[in-house]
Amino acid sequence: MKNSCFWSTVALLAIVLCLETVTGTQLYKVNEVGNRPIHGHFCGNHIMEAYDSMCYSGKRKRRSSSMDEKEALSFLHSQTPRSANNRVSRSTDIVEECCTEGCHYEEISEYC
Repeated sequence: MKNSCFWSTVALLAIVLCLETVTGTQLYKVNEVGNRPIHGHFCGNHIMEAYDSMCYSGKRKRRSSSMDEKEALSFLHSQTPRSANNRVSRSTDIVEECCTEGCHYEEISEYC
């Protein structure tokens, strides 16, 4: 009886580990202190929607994502390499945390 219970537990753990591997998602964040359940993986526009919801209660007016060529070129030329690197680094953090690893709503609010 004890032997079958042991093997049932081992089989169940193997199934859970296989599911995490196959789906590519984690049920819990393992690289931070504490194992708080994640609310989801927010990628692309979903990151900005979650950010707006947490930080501005959805009341912030967002600019259109499209711009003409002249405006885009002037924006690119106005960026110094240092400020451009800081901007990429900041956006990489929330993308890595919320899209790649999955995040909790409180973690999104830390970026406000």
